[in-house]
Amino acid sequence: MAKLFEELGGKIYYEMPVEEIITKNNKVKGISVSGQEILADAVICNADFPYAMKNLIKNDSDKGKYHSAKIDSMDYSCSCLVFYWGVEGVYPDLAAHTFVVADDLDSNLTSIFDGSKIKEPSVYLHIPSNVDATMAPEGKSSFYLLIPVSDVEASQYEWDDETVNYYREHAISTLEKLPSLQNLRDNISSERYFTPRDFMNSFNAYRGATFGLQPTLTQSNHLRPQAKSLSCEGLYFAGSSTHPGAGVPIVMQSGKICAEELRRDLEGADFS
Repeated sequence: MAKLFEELGGKIYYEMPVEEIITKNNKVKGISVSGQEILADAVICNADFPYAMKNLIKNDSDKGKYHSAKIDSMDYSCSCLVFYWGVEGVYPDLAAHTFVVADDLDSNLTSIFDGSKIKEPSVYLHIPSNVDATMAPEGKSSFYLLIPVSDVEASQYEWDDETVNYYREHAISTLEKLPSLQNLRDNISSERYFTPRDFMNSFNAYRGATFGLQPTLTQSNHLRPQAKSLSCEGLYFAGSSTHPGAGVPIVMQSGKICAEELRRDLEGADFS
C-alpha cells in the first residue's frame, strides 16, 4: 500500500508524530508536527478517533458532541494480549486459523469487561508460515497468538510481567492440547508480545481498546463517528472507531468511505 501510495504521487514522512490537528472557527487549518505548522485545506486523521478527539483537537467547539466527557462515557471494545513466536519445526496438520473458545464463555466475556483476571481465556492462533513459507526460515514456523483481554482502564490488575506470564501459561497449556503442539513450550525459540498498555502507548489506541468503540446499537451506523466531521469543515476520519466499524476488511471500507467523502467535497470546492 505504501508503494502504491507513492506511485500515485504521495509522500510518506516517518518518525514525525502529529501534535495537533489545527482548527479554527469550525474549519481545519492543518497539522502541527514537531512544532512546525503544516497548512492544509483538508486533513484525514486515521489515529484512533477517541484519542484524536481527546488529544489532537484542542478547540472544544470544533469537536462537536465529542467532547472529553462524551468520549469517556462511550463503550469500548476489549483489548488484546498478542504474542509473536518463532517456533521450531513445521506444522502442516494445523489450520492457518484456529480458535479455542473457553468452555464457560459467559464467564470469559464477563471477566473481559469487568476487568477481573480471566480464569479460562479464549485464544486465537494464526500460523502465517502455513500460508506463506517465506514467513519463517526453512524448518521453522511463525505463530501469532491473540488473547482477548480487558482494556487498560477496565483491568483490575497491572499489565506487568506477572500478568503476561499468567496468560502465556494458560494459552500454552490450551494450545498443547492441539495435534502436533504437545511440546510447544519447548519449541518456542523467539518471542515478542504486545499488551493493552503497548496498544495504548505505542499506537494511541484509547484505553488500549484494540478494536476501538464497541458496535453497540447507539454506536453503530449513523450514530457512530462518521468519515466526515460534522463540526469542523475539511476534517475527515478513518479507522476502527469510525463507521462502519472494526476489523481489517471493515476498516478498509472506512478508508474508502473517507476517500469518497473527500473527493466529493474537493470536486465541489472553490479554492480561488
